[in-house]
Amino acid sequence: MLVNLGSKLTTSSKHKSLSKYKISHSQPKPQVNLTRIHAQPGLEIWTDNPKSITVKPYQGPPINLKNLGKMGNVIVLPPGNWQINPNGKVTQFAFPFPSPLGQNPPGQIVQHFTGHPQAAAQPKPAAPVASAYKNHGLRTLINQSRVSERFHDVQGTSDKLKQKAASVIDAFQKGTSRHSQANANLKSQHLVQIASVLDQHKSEQAKFMPTTTAEIKAQAKSQIDSLEQGMQAIAEITHSGRAHYSKDNFKALQTLSREMDAERALLVQVMDDPKSFELGSKLSWGEATELKRLGYASNPDLADEFTTLTDADLVKPDEHFGAGKKHSVQKLTFAGETVNDPPREYLFKAEDARDTSRYERVVGKDKYLDKSRPRFAARNLAARKLQNTLDLKLLPDMKLTTHNGKMGLLMTEARGVQPFNHDTGKPEDIAYDSLEKPRVSANIQKNLTDAQWLDCLTGQQDRHSTNLFIDPDNGDVTLIDNDQAFYPGLREVNDPEPDHKVGNWPPPWPGKPELISRETFEKITTMDEDSLRRDLEPLLDKKEIDSTLFRLNDLKQHAKKLADEGKVVEDWLTWRSPETEGGKGGLRVADFLRSTGKPQSYFNALSEQAEQLHTRPDPQHTRSL
Repeated sequence: MLVNLGSKLTTSSKHKSLSKYKISHSQPKPQVNLTRIHAQPGLEIWTDNPKSITVKPYQGPPINLKNLGKMGNVIVLPPGNWQINPNGKVTQFAFPFPSPLGQNPPGQIVQHFTGHPQAAAQPKPAAPVASAYKNHGLRTLINQSRVSERFHDVQGTSDKLKQKAASVIDAFQKGTSRHSQANANLKSQHLVQIASVLDQHKSEQAKFMPTTTAEIKAQAKSQIDSLEQGMQAIAEITHSGRAHYSKDNFKALQTLSREMDAERALLVQVMDDPKSFELGSKLSWGEATELKRLGYASNPDLADEFTTLTDADLVKPDEHFGAGKKHSVQKLTFAGETVNDPPREYLFKAEDARDTSRYERVVGKDKYLDKSRPRFAARNLAARKLQNTLDLKLLPDMKLTTHNGKMGLLMTEARGVQPFNHDTGKPEDIAYDSLEKPRVSANIQKNLTDAQWLDCLTGQQDRHSTNLFIDPDNGDVTLIDNDQAFYPGLREVNDPEPDHKVGNWPPPWPGKPELISRETFEKITTMDEDSLRRDLEPLLDKKEIDSTLFRLNDLKQHAKKLADEGKVVEDWLTWRSPETEGGKGGLRVADFLRSTGKPQSYFNALSEQAEQLHTRPDPQHTRSL
């Protein structure tokens, strides 16, 4: 469509008026006489020499509309907002409708004529995105910053962008678009370009880190350049194309640009970390940038905590497994180790970049962890290391992994039941002290006591009956959700005072146990501090390790005190308490623990919960909430 036509165009046969435009006979005669040729549906060519028109496939470079008009003698009128200036210069191209203007058009090149079709005035381009590694000031600022923003579903975002780009063109072809041809194609081009950046980034992030600093810098710069191209495309949309996007779509693009900005900052931090090369051939780029985002140091020993399983090994889509107050958990199914093995199922819980629990109000800010980099996954792994040192089997198997770009824990599913059934509102039928199942009861008593020792050593601050499982058939105990542990300021193991605000229900952390198994006594009293520090260094900060060693020494002294009192248990089924000065003694384990009256005993808390639930609040609600 022609707009603002101010002259009369004369064809070789007779004068015509173009649709929607009135041609005044009083206007001056144009400088050229033009003939309209219907080259094909949607394409009209106006020329002063129709016999010279030759339609050929276009095979040239991308076309910049701003540079049209310096050669040729053809006016091209595809539908759109075009202006004719008969006194202008010349153009050389004709495109079929619709044409992807501004791209590599599958159009036609034709002969030439005098006259100038001129698109609407082009806005000035957006200012270029500052280079994250060439700009020294920006680079310095990045390396001094804590970056916690991340991409959210890179693959899903890319797919949506491609679908949107295709729908824009489809709507224009069907005549249902509010965009002009040029705007529709430019919008589609931008969306495809951004999606391509995401696809390329995902591919690069899956590759292993190089083993030399020079290679790391080269690959990081390449990834940064690509991300900045995507940011530039979004900047152009923000600068001149905002009117062509819905409010929600524009907001989503702004969020994506912010995530790209954060991602390139993480790449700068990895690139400038002098220890990054130590991760070479051990971790992928995605894993290395995730460690930075989550506040972990570039420790090569941390690479040993990652599983070899990747998303490429998945054999079925994620399954929602459950959700706590902060996290959702997915069940992932991987292929078997061999083609003849059954699939392997694990649970995945993503890591948090920052702590938002407000749990410091319970234990005190002076003792609490660093909320800006809580490293919850590392605390779970550190608890497992201490468990292994004590030769216990209380925690599920776990490894670090990245799933859909997120780093987190990959764990085996805990067996057994939670002592408190949320559905029925009642405790499960568990043989804490059963004459019918004496061996199962003995195992439960031992394992709950061992769990108490382990939690004291890790400084666990959030143990309650919903993150503990008991197998009713054999008495095995499994502890999950070990995030709230290893606080840097928690050096002592104190018996917690009952919280009168919740009906004397004990706080959700243990006090020193009243008994200890022979095996645990031997392990804990001979635990080597230097060896323990080396085991924990890839996972915890120095202050967190120091506090753990303080608790270890406190527990060693307590274990020796119990040994002096005859409270080291060889056999939990046959053990009897020693006689006291008052002549009391000979109590079974269950009776002895009850006689102490200490509610922080895991056995007492759970068995009394089962027997006297009506006098206690719902144990799933801890004091922190």
